Amino acid sequence: MVEDRQVRADAVWNRACDAMAADEPPERTGDAMLMRAIAFDGEVHGNGLLDRLERDGVDEALDALRWFGLTAAAERAERIREEWRRLAASDGGVSAEAMDELEAEADRLWFEEPQDMVTDQLMAALLARLDDDPTAFSPI
Repeated sequence: MVEDRQVRADAVWNRACDAMAADEPPERTGDAMLMRAIAFDGEVHGNGLLDRLERDGVDEALDALRWFGLTAAAERAERIREEWRRLAASDGGVSAEAMDELEAEADRLWFEEPQDMVTDQLMAALLARLDDDPTAFSPI
């Protein structure tokens, strides 16, 4: 039974990745939230948290993390975004050193917290969501 759950979760995950690559709109809420969360985490892995927070779609991505119950990850990202905004609004501009420190802190919070990495947390949350509300996702 556990293996069946994981196989289904993997299929839903892979379908979301394929849909993102093909720029296909999601059919159901769960699929949309998964696509946003996977895309956000993937972009963070590619360019760092601070870089991702400087672009559009952050609120939607953080809402997706929260939808999956990853509130702590969303809150960590929000704290970094607020600090970035504070630094950007400071008189005299932002020093390169301050931005480097913030970028290091952002990546530490995303990748090195004692919790599992966000990707692992997201898969566990997907398994739970599929158990609790399978109709939030398109059938496999």
